[in-house]
Amino acid sequence: MGGTPSAIGTPVYGAQGQGEVGRVEVIEPLSWEGNLVDAAAVAAGNIRVDPTVRGHPVISGGPPTLGQEVEKRGASTGRTAGVVSAIELDGVTVSYGTSRLVFDDQIEIDTIEGVFSGQGDSGSAIITVESDAPPRVIGLLFAGPVWDDGTPSYANPIASVFAALGIDG
Repeated sequence: MGGTPSAIGTPVYGAQGQGEVGRVEVIEPLSWEGNLVDAAAVAAGNIRVDPTVRGHPVISGGPPTLGQEVEKRGASTGRTAGVVSAIELDGVTVSYGTSRLVFDDQIEIDTIEGVFSGQGDSGSAIITVESDAPPRVIGLLFAGPVWDDGTPSYANPIASVFAALGIDG
């Protein structure tokens, strides 16, 4: 998503001049300590949504596993591949302007080649890559490296996102 929505009803704009793609319906507020998700739900506007990856329907939900190969398609970096390097990770500190907030129970993802994520990729679905099973959404990208130095990216577990936003998954 382009930009960070801060109020219900705020328009959300797509990447590469896509224009308005929807409006914010639900926001999970952030606190100074003990955050589990940084997420909002957007009601899609007049856009086409393709719920497939590599020609397969995506199954929502599911916990990550260590060493699991994943991918995401971000607005800034496009389609990239990574591997889950930590789960249920506590104490992930993320800078928001001049503030620093702490997140617990997060997924850490290392890049396989180049970078996994960049600024503008937040909100990307983290999808499993398994040859013998349909793709599953396991997380929602919310933080990554400031520089293109291959440092880890972080995702909120999708079950936590669904619970926080009141979404049946």
